[in-house]
Order: sequence, then C-alpha cells, then structure tokens
Amino acid sequence: MTLKQVETLSPEKLERLRKDLQILRPVQTMLDDLMWNLRVTVEHLERAEKELIRAKEEVQDSPYADLFTLYLENWLRDVRDWRRVEEAKRLEGKPAPDFELPTADGKGKIKLSDLRGKIVLLNFFAHW
Repeated sequence: MTLKQVETLSPEKLERLRKDLQILRPVQTMLDDLMWNLRVTVEHLERAEKELIRAKEEVQDSPYADLFTLYLENWLRDVRDWRRVEEAKRLEGKPAPDFELPTADGKGKIKLSDLRGKIVLLNFFAHW
C-alpha cells in the first residue's frame, strides 16, 4: 500500500472528529456489553437500536458521516436481526395466533381456528 495523500486536520475538523468520537464511544461500549452478555433480552436490543439511531442522527452532519453512518447502519442491521431472533424465541411452544386466508379455489376464507384439532401444514414460499 502506498500513501498517496496526507492531510492535516484543521482545528474545526479535529474538534468535530472529537465530538463524533464522544458520540460513538458509548455506542461501542454498549455493543461490547451486548456481545459479552449471555442473557440478552429483547429490551436490551430495543435500547441498543434506539441508541444506534440516536447516534446516527447526531453524526449526520459530520464531515465523517459516510464512515460513521456505514458503521452504525451495519450494527443497526445486526441488532435488528438479533432482536427478531430473540422475539421469535418468545413464541416457541406457544399456540399460533389466529389468522384468516383465502381458500385455494378463491371462493371463501378459512381461519386457523376453524382447523383446531387437525394437523395443519403451512408452506410459506416466494418466487421472484
């Protein structure tokens, strides 16, 4: 790798970088705590999501926003995925919520509760 350009930060840019890092430091600490916590709850992840969104908004007008936003958006995506997994775990072993779908012939509707006591196989798929 060859260094092609060196830029000395102006006092204004240096001060902004310090401010941005002060915003991001607690976010990084929070994420580190989540990673090492063996009992992460949906509530932990909700707080993390709110903190990431707040930090993203605060660094939006920074000259370094592209870099910080990329970092925060990646973590936000991961925290949201993790939260969906934790929320799904809460549903394990519980009855499915009642819902209604059109019948295969399209002439009527059927509710899951109408099939109580029968074996039901749901096949969810998508074709793009």
